[in-house]
Amino acid sequence: MKIKFLLLLSLALSIFLLFGSLNSGTAYGGIGDTTGSPLSTMTCSGGGCHGGANYGASVTISVLDDSGNVVSSYIPGQSYIVQLSISSTSGSPTGYGAQAVVLDSLNNQAGTLDTVLTPNSRISNFDNRFYLEQYGLNSGTLRARWTAPPAGRGRLTIYSAGAAVDGWGNMTDDEASAAVSISLTEAPTSAVLHLQNEALSIFPNPATNGIFNIQFDGESGIYTFEITDIIGKTVLKKEIQLESGISFPIELPQQCLSGFYFVSLSSKNKRLSGMLRK
Repeated sequence: MKIKFLLLLSLALSIFLLFGSLNSGTAYGGIGDTTGSPLSTMTCSGGGCHGGANYGASVTISVLDDSGNVVSSYIPGQSYIVQLSISSTSGSPTGYGAQAVVLDSLNNQAGTLDTVLTPNSRISNFDNRFYLEQYGLNSGTLRARWTAPPAGRGRLTIYSAGAAVDGWGNMTDDEASAAVSISLTEAPTSAVLHLQNEALSIFPNPATNGIFNIQFDGESGIYTFEITDIIGKTVLKKEIQLESGISFPIELPQQCLSGFYFVSLSSKNKRLSGMLRK
């Protein structure tokens, strides 16, 4: 009788730990890759976990530049936003979950997921690879900053899978989405060199009083200037006329607190970015 009780207790504890791991992200929980990538040990859509409901769940992957434009290629070393959008077409799920990873053609980690930009999201390290995944119930959007790898990595693939859940934690009234993926091509070397030759200078940095200058040695013209905080919220955006080699003064809005901010300068065919500290 005692042995039977211990077996049942062990089974209950295992199920509890499994549910907790899935709720907090499978990479964080030690289960691993469930994105449908070549590294996946299981996928929820393959009957590995969530099932029983019919929400019409699906997940979409997008990569955005600092101006919010969807891109299909990357400039080595540049910063982008990886966005997962999980949705349903029927029923009333309580929340959503998802996981994503960026890999090269050899299934190695490509670039770095370094900052989450949405609530109930986390970046987890599993087997020396970074995964963007939910932390608890998510409202349907996961976003994170991703820095592209150095030149020479070629085509990259982002893999993802998601789920619409009822929030009770038993996984029997949930529905997993199909696994999806998108590819990113590496920008031509000539384009990368062109941007490297047009360095964006930000000074003084830190800008302790909130006033700083920007200067670059590229083509004169009208550019879109934008500053975002570390969670991706735009704090200043405007069109400015820049002259090559001439500094342009900028003042942060008074409500900006001390910390780090992303600065970007873009036109139709180029984008420069940097970081400012107040």
